[in-house]
Amino acid sequence: MQNRLAFAYIFLSISLISSPGVAEEMRCGWLQNRTPGNWWLDDRDGTWIITAQGDEYEPQGMGFISAISDYAYVQTYAGYGYACACLQLEADPHKRRVQKILSVDQRSLRECREDKELPSPE
Repeated sequence: MQNRLAFAYIFLSISLISSPGVAEEMRCGWLQNRTPGNWWLDDRDGTWIITAQGDEYEPQGMGFISAISDYAYVQTYAGYGYACACLQLEADPHKRRVQKILSVDQRSLRECREDKELPSPE
C-alpha cells in the first residue's frame, strides 16, 4: 500500500512539474492572417501561434477575431492581411501556442507601428 502511495505521489509531482504553465495574460501586437487557416500574433516576445493550416486545433474564442474591422486592417492578398490588436488570452509559453482567446481589442495601426519593440508586420 505504501509503495502505491509513493508511486502516486511521485507521478503526480512529475505531472505537475512537466505540465505547461497556461496563464491568462494580455498580449498586444500584430494580429496576422496571411494565408488560409493561419493566424498568429507577433508581439515584443515573439510569435504566438493561434491556428495553423492543416492543424485541426482551434483555440476556444476564435469568434472574437471575426470582429476585426476593415478600418484598421492592411489587406495583403485576397482578403488576408494584418491588424494591430490586444488579445486577452491563455497560452502555453513553451510552445508559444494560444490555448484560449478571451477577448480581442483592435487598436489603430499607428499604435503598433510606433511601438519600437514590435517587429515589422511586412
